[in-house]
Amino acid sequence: MLTPHLPNRRRFGVVLLALCALVLSGCVEAGSDVTAADKPKAGADEFLPLLDEGSGEPSQEIQDAAAKEGGLVWYDSSTQEQAAQIMKAFQRKYPFIKEVSHVQLVAGDIATRVVQEDQSGRSTADVVSNAAELMTPLDERGLIAPLEADKLAMPSDLVAGDLAVTSTTAYGIQYNTKLVAAQDVPKTWDDLLDPKWKGKIGLWSLPAPLVNLVPTWGGDETQSFVKSLMAQQPQVFQSVFEMTSAISSGQLPLGIGVDRLTSIAKAQGAPTDFAAADPLSVSVLYSAVVQGGANPNAARLFISWLDSAEGAKAQEDATGRANPQVPGTKVRDEYQGKNLSGWPPGNTDQVKEWADAFTELIQAAG
Repeated sequence: MLTPHLPNRRRFGVVLLALCALVLSGCVEAGSDVTAADKPKAGADEFLPLLDEGSGEPSQEIQDAAAKEGGLVWYDSSTQEQAAQIMKAFQRKYPFIKEVSHVQLVAGDIATRVVQEDQSGRSTADVVSNAAELMTPLDERGLIAPLEADKLAMPSDLVAGDLAVTSTTAYGIQYNTKLVAAQDVPKTWDDLLDPKWKGKIGLWSLPAPLVNLVPTWGGDETQSFVKSLMAQQPQVFQSVFEMTSAISSGQLPLGIGVDRLTSIAKAQGAPTDFAAADPLSVSVLYSAVVQGGANPNAARLFISWLDSAEGAKAQEDATGRANPQVPGTKVRDEYQGKNLSGWPPGNTDQVKEWADAFTELIQAAG
């Protein structure tokens, strides 16, 4: 077992903040018990500290250096249309960044692409955005450059080493409204284990939605749930976009989906909707400057801007996701009052450990 034994999730309301504090301090050890007696319900302000303001104006030194570079290449999973909208807003703020480009990659391919480019001696990306566990291959190879957050006027709660929190993604139950009656929509994660859903569940090949449950349920219980879920013979998709489309088009009745992608499909007229299972699984997404890129200061400027009120709004308007720590975002209000489960900044190693374990289970089932 990868992490210490925690109480059964059906008997205890283990809460994200208190558990993560124990994990970070190294106080939770194998065989220890964590009771619910002194655990408040986790909310957005406990999962990620809510700030009075986002990033301020970066130093003149950074801006001058970025102006000399004049370009920016961004790798992430946003569509080209979404990225173009974000980049246009960024250039309105900083018109001296004249050449911008975006490469859309599925989350699992971003680090692979950067590593391959580095090995070939032609680094292209300046900034990448992804989940913590998917940044690890870059960090291990020294491909994440210093963020220099002190020159970016970024609040410390937005920074984890050389990574910056720039958005979040929430996972729950996406379902096809023509195939799943309202009374049959799963309301809990355990509802997915009903025999009637065997062979009918869509699942992303990357285990982020499941890894996020560990801080609340504990390692033993989450791993047990994942094994039971694999026994349901889910249909595994390499791209979460493909899975969203499969459910929206009626190829599958339901799956573990992304709130923002489901909302986009619904707005386009697809018969699909999203149900937030309790706890709501939330991934923190980070951005980092790529070592060896041609425009490191433009990358720093862009990351800082994403965490400003203006940049967070631009990102949310384009993609539906944003950093809930930044005031003025819709997602900040949407998370309020919900029981959130996820890993706060600074837990990259543990996130990757669990991601590797659950990936093996998914691959074995597939």
